[in-house]
Amino acid sequence: MKAKIETIEQLRAERLVLISSLEHSKKTTSGRISMRSEKSFSLQKNAINFLGNFFTHKNSGILNTGIGLGIDMIVKNGLMANSSWINRLIVPFLLKKM
Repeated sequence: MKAKIETIEQLRAERLVLISSLEHSKKTTSGRISMRSEKSFSLQKNAINFLGNFFTHKNSGILNTGIGLGIDMIVKNGLMANSSWINRLIVPFLLKKM
Protein backbone atom coordinates (compact mmCIF):
# COMPACT_ATOMS: atom_id res chain seq x y z
CA MET A 1 0.00 0.00 0.00
CA LYS A 2 1.26 3.44 -0.91
CA ALA A 3 1.87 6.22 1.56
CA LYS A 4 -0.86 8.75 2.15
CA ILE A 5 -0.51 11.85 -0.06
CA GLU A 6 -0.67 15.02 1.99
CA THR A 7 0.75 17.80 -0.19
CA ILE A 8 0.42 18.91 -3.79
CA GLU A 9 4.13 18.11 -4.40
CA GLN A 10 3.60 14.53 -3.28
CA LEU A 11 0.57 14.31 -5.59
CA ARG A 12 2.60 15.62 -8.55
CA ALA A 13 5.46 13.23 -7.80
CA GLU A 14 3.06 10.28 -7.53
CA ARG A 15 1.42 11.35 -10.80
CA LEU A 16 4.80 11.39 -12.58
CA VAL A 17 5.64 7.94 -11.18
CA LEU A 18 2.31 6.55 -12.37
CA ILE A 19 2.67 8.10 -15.84
CA SER A 20 6.16 6.67 -16.28
CA SER A 21 4.94 3.27 -15.05
CA LEU A 22 2.07 3.39 -17.55
CA GLU A 23 4.42 4.27 -20.44
CA HIS A 24 6.75 1.45 -19.47
CA SER A 25 3.83 -1.01 -19.36
CA LYS A 26 2.63 0.13 -22.79
CA LYS A 27 6.08 -0.36 -24.31
CA THR A 28 6.59 -3.84 -22.87
CA THR A 29 3.07 -4.95 -23.80
CA SER A 30 3.36 -3.73 -27.39
CA GLY A 31 6.77 -5.40 -27.66
CA ARG A 32 5.35 -8.70 -26.47
CA ILE A 33 2.42 -8.46 -28.86
CA SER A 34 4.65 -7.69 -31.82
CA MET A 35 6.97 -10.61 -30.95
CA ARG A 36 4.03 -13.00 -30.72
CA SER A 37 2.51 -11.77 -33.97
CA GLU A 38 5.87 -12.14 -35.75
CA LYS A 39 6.23 -15.70 -34.44
CA SER A 40 2.70 -16.67 -35.45
CA PHE A 41 3.14 -14.98 -38.82
CA SER A 42 6.34 -16.90 -39.49
CA LEU A 43 4.64 -20.17 -38.52
CA GLN A 44 1.74 -19.45 -40.85
CA LYS A 45 4.11 -18.47 -43.64
CA ASN A 46 6.07 -21.71 -43.25
CA ALA A 47 2.87 -23.78 -43.28
CA ILE A 48 1.61 -22.04 -46.42
CA ASN A 49 4.94 -22.51 -48.18
CA PHE A 50 4.98 -26.21 -47.27
CA LEU A 51 1.45 -26.78 -48.51
CA GLY A 52 2.11 -24.76 -51.65
CA ASN A 53 5.18 -26.84 -52.47
CA PHE A 54 3.33 -30.04 -51.60
CA PHE A 55 0.59 -29.32 -54.09
CA THR A 56 2.34 -27.39 -56.86
CA HIS A 57 6.04 -28.25 -56.79
CA LYS A 58 7.36 -28.45 -60.34
CA ASN A 59 8.62 -32.03 -60.15
CA SER A 60 6.77 -33.76 -57.32
CA GLY A 61 3.62 -31.78 -56.52
CA ILE A 62 0.28 -33.53 -56.30
CA LEU A 63 -1.30 -31.11 -58.75
CA ASN A 64 1.36 -31.61 -61.41
CA THR A 65 1.37 -35.37 -60.92
CA GLY A 66 -2.40 -35.46 -61.34
CA ILE A 67 -2.24 -33.32 -64.47
CA GLY A 68 0.45 -35.61 -65.91
CA LEU A 69 -1.62 -38.72 -65.23
CA GLY A 70 -4.69 -37.05 -66.67
CA ILE A 71 -2.88 -36.12 -69.86
CA ASP A 72 -1.55 -39.65 -70.17
CA MET A 73 -4.96 -41.22 -69.69
CA ILE A 74 -6.98 -38.86 -71.87
CA VAL A 75 -4.60 -38.06 -74.69
CA LYS A 76 -2.38 -41.10 -74.88
CA ASN A 77 -4.95 -43.80 -74.22
CA GLY A 78 -8.10 -42.02 -75.36
CA LEU A 79 -7.67 -39.51 -78.15
CA MET A 80 -4.55 -41.01 -79.69
CA ALA A 81 -5.33 -44.68 -79.14
CA ASN A 82 -5.21 -45.49 -82.88
CA SER A 83 -2.17 -43.34 -83.80
CA SER A 84 1.43 -44.48 -84.14
CA TRP A 85 3.57 -45.17 -81.07
CA ILE A 86 5.88 -42.22 -81.77
CA ASN A 87 2.94 -39.80 -81.76
CA ARG A 88 1.64 -41.38 -78.57
CA LEU A 89 5.00 -40.61 -76.91
CA ILE A 90 5.67 -37.13 -78.28
CA VAL A 91 2.26 -35.42 -77.98
CA PRO A 92 1.66 -36.14 -74.26
CA PHE A 93 5.28 -35.15 -73.51
CA LEU A 94 4.79 -31.80 -75.25
CA LEU A 95 1.46 -31.21 -73.52
CA LYS A 96 3.03 -31.84 -70.11
CA LYS A 97 5.84 -29.37 -70.79
CA MET A 98 3.44 -26.53 -71.70
